[in-house]
Amino acid sequence: MNPEIIIAIGDLHGHYPALESLITFLNKKYSLIVDGKIRQGALLVSTGDSIDRGNNSMDIIKYFMKLGIDNPGSFKALMGNHELLALENLAEARKLSALPNPDLEDYQARTIIGSNSEINRHGSNGGINFIEEFGTDPKSALDNYVQRMSRDGDIGGWMRGLLPGYHEKMNGKRLLFVHAGVPEVIKNRASLDAYLTEFRKYVNQDTDNLGGSFEKYSAPLLVKNGLFWDRNARRMSNNAIDALIERLGVDYIITGHTPNKKVVMYGDRIIDIDIGMCPSYGANTPAALVITPVGISAHYITGEEQELAKF
Repeated sequence: MNPEIIIAIGDLHGHYPALESLITFLNKKYSLIVDGKIRQGALLVSTGDSIDRGNNSMDIIKYFMKLGIDNPGSFKALMGNHELLALENLAEARKLSALPNPDLEDYQARTIIGSNSEINRHGSNGGINFIEEFGTDPKSALDNYVQRMSRDGDIGGWMRGLLPGYHEKMNGKRLLFVHAGVPEVIKNRASLDAYLTEFRKYVNQDTDNLGGSFEKYSAPLLVKNGLFWDRNARRMSNNAIDALIERLGVDYIITGHTPNKKVVMYGDRIIDIDIGMCPSYGANTPAALVITPVGISAHYITGEEQELAKF
């Protein structure tokens, strides 16, 4: 695409007011979106975890869905671990929806797969807030949720189409956007690119052929070996980060996933832009990462700017 400016937004977790305030701020500063169209030369990236915990996930999804339709190529929406968790536990939601008087607290408790019992990681991590947005009572919410989250549903179709990662360049600098970190099993750029391709093929496979939603979306390909859960960057030495950057053939990695009060940089190469904008993480001041030919900086809606790298 060869963008003139790249703007990245971190984890929103259902907090639409943060997205609204960011877009308003970015429009004033950069005229980013006019009449639903992202300005020419601009690229907008969401690093995932748009849902759960907050109460306005659907508003965020609707906004992102329309933005993607109206701006093919100029908006990249990534998969977060919370989107994976929702897909992982879809069978549990379907099971509850079949009951005459379901209790959403049961979705939070356990997921039963055959004779095995596993903690429902979606329900216990704010997923109930997401499901409640689909109806006025537990029964209608679950019925609508199951239908709309299916592969043929509007929300499920959008969610399954989210990117596992995205490469871009700015002024010769190679940028990698992922939701979380890059696990050690991904050894180099070739294995990273192979993973991105394998992810898409895997998600497109029939869920029943892979044993059901729980087995499919909790598989090692997505959890242990994926780009959605790793938090090792905050514990890595600068030398280890440099080695990771070199073997992946990039200059900077931009992630979300690990909430902090402000944008954090590890080893001058990995930038975490999850700043806990959702009230459940502290309702910290919304900010976006701005990348131009001059460098990388974080811009807060208060007007504060945090310089992170010069090109």
